[in-house]
Amino acid sequence: MKIILLIVTCSVAASAKILPDDFPQCKRNDPELEKCILAAVEVVRPRLLNGIPEVNIPTLEPFNVPTLKLDRTANNLRLKANIKNMKAVGGSKFTIEKFRLNLNNKYVAEIKLSIPKLVVTADYDVKGSRILTLDISGQGRFRSNITGITVVAKGNAKPITKDGVEYLQAEKAITKIRITHAQIVIDDNERPVAAKKPVCHYSDPNVAECIKRVAEQAKQLLAHGIPSFGIQPLEPLKIPSIRLRQHNMPQARFKYDAWLTDLTLNGLTNYTFNKLDVYPEEIKVNGNISLPRLVMGGEYVVIGEFQMLPVESTGKMSANFTDCSAALDAVGAKVHKRIVIKDANVKLRCTGALKASLMEAHSTTSEMEMITDHIIQMHASELAKEVQPAVETALAMVLEDIANKFLKHIPTNMVFPI
Repeated sequence: MKIILLIVTCSVAASAKILPDDFPQCKRNDPELEKCILAAVEVVRPRLLNGIPEVNIPTLEPFNVPTLKLDRTANNLRLKANIKNMKAVGGSKFTIEKFRLNLNNKYVAEIKLSIPKLVVTADYDVKGSRILTLDISGQGRFRSNITGITVVAKGNAKPITKDGVEYLQAEKAITKIRITHAQIVIDDNERPVAAKKPVCHYSDPNVAECIKRVAEQAKQLLAHGIPSFGIQPLEPLKIPSIRLRQHNMPQARFKYDAWLTDLTLNGLTNYTFNKLDVYPEEIKVNGNISLPRLVMGGEYVVIGEFQMLPVESTGKMSANFTDCSAALDAVGAKVHKRIVIKDANVKLRCTGALKASLMEAHSTTSEMEMITDHIIQMHASELAKEVQPAVETALAMVLEDIANKFLKHIPTNMVFPI
């Protein structure tokens, strides 16, 4: 945060004639200079609310930004926006977590601070932006609640001489910001939406090829998630839990109950289309994709019996599914002026070798642990195969969720007639 770096610069300035009388000063030769500066920041904190004009520190509550231009380009993303009349409330409640200062002819300061919450309001005008092949435009006003903010700033100053007196002048600062959660509410005159021109229009005889092309372009976005659409990252896909039960087995076979938790699935965005059929009038899509390798990991709990021997084990599991293909079926419905996917189905078929392992296994006693570990390792692949139907259900839910969130933001008459 540049304001804090400015306070640091002022506190260690060689002369303080331009500073307010009550502005704290720290001597460069102070062996506890960093502590002195941190104390100075706390002394000045109440005055930050209304700003300190004498040293060009602006009002912090609220912090005003008259104009801000955004121009960012990345893979399948272009963002151009003008932000005006931005106000942020909550910045004065910062906590300094880390501070370092080097005055050995470098005059470099580095600071890490956290802000519990910022409430931001602003006017926006979005033009010429694009997500995938969709042009995005709109204007209005937004309000945002941002929590869990971490700011890391690094800056330097240079000595200057004025009227025979040496001062430190802040030269530049580099700031990195990390946000845990943000909620945005748009009070719009014209909500940012896809421009109403066809991207993949249902009347196009090659509409399926168009959808394939957009899906191919979406890989990287889907891997990292699309927050503006409410789409979570797919790399990895997080599955909270899967419950397995196998009781209807012959006496000599392994019978068990299993709970798999905190599961992750990697490899979903490495897909290629084998076929895609679109039926606009029926609002139906059928397709098939190849997934070369899916890697699942997580934690497990198993209880059961094998040939009259009790089995119980907890630990971590991993499974590699290779040479997979997934048959995709989705059926939509018209709801007022929207199209929603009401049913999605995924059938996964993996023809490659299935490799599964259970790690860090623990049981009640060392004897049971030795027996259980042997039995569990023997049946690791069997357990992994039983997971497949649950994975299919999870993938169907993800497919339905992504499709509906895209359809919510894309004019539906691009793909399906209304």
